[in-house]
Formats: sequence, structure tokens, C-alpha cells
Amino acid sequence: LGHAGLGRGLLEYSANALANRAWVWLRQGELERAQSTAEEALSIWVQFELYPFEWMALVPLMALSARRNALDEAARYVRRVVAARQVPLPGSVPAVLRDFIDAHDRGTHDAAAVLLNQALADLPDGYC
Repeated sequence: LGHAGLGRGLLEYSANALANRAWVWLRQGELERAQSTAEEALSIWVQFELYPFEWMALVPLMALSARRNALDEAARYVRRVVAARQVPLPGSVPAVLRDFIDAHDRGTHDAAAVLLNQALADLPDGYC
């Protein structure tokens, strides 16, 4: 999609649409499309000082990383999801994600993988 010349509001809506499309691609098993579309949404939001809904693209990226057992990559996404500037995910998910980061940073990768998958499973239907 071409984004040059769009105002902030239209850029935000464009990125939101891309993030939503990434979720659809993920649910349909189009993993490469999900990855590239979520990354495109993030590339737009990074232009803003604060955008509290980056998790819309980060959650599909976390799920994709979990499928590949790419825990270092997942940790980068999770750190952004649990950042104070993001609207928190529901329920116990933020706490489980923080536990994932702790396990990852300690090098206990088996435990980290379990926690990441638990967090994804604990999300309400439709999140990933």
C-alpha cells in the first residue's frame, strides 16, 4: 500500500486495517502474508511518538514466532506488548508475558516457550 502523503489519522486507519488483515492471514494459515502485513502496520505506527494499539500487529507476530520457536524474536515483540505505553491485553496475559520475558532472559528457553504458548492460549477467541 502507498502511504505517502496521508495525514496522521489516515495513516493510523491504514495501519489498523493492515494489522486486522494480518490477523485474518494468520487465521487462514497464510503465515508469510501475516508476517509481512503485521510488519507493515508496525512500520507505519513507528512514525508516531505514541500509538497504544501496536499490540494489534504484535500479537500475530508473537504467534508466528511461537510457531517457529523463535524465542528471541518473540521476546522483542513481547517487550513491546507489555510496555507501559500499550493498552494492556486482557486478563492474566500481561503477567504471563512478563514471566515469559523473565524465563527468556534467564535462558530457560523450554519454560519460556511454555509461557509464550500459555499467554497466546489465554487470549480470548479472535486475538490470534
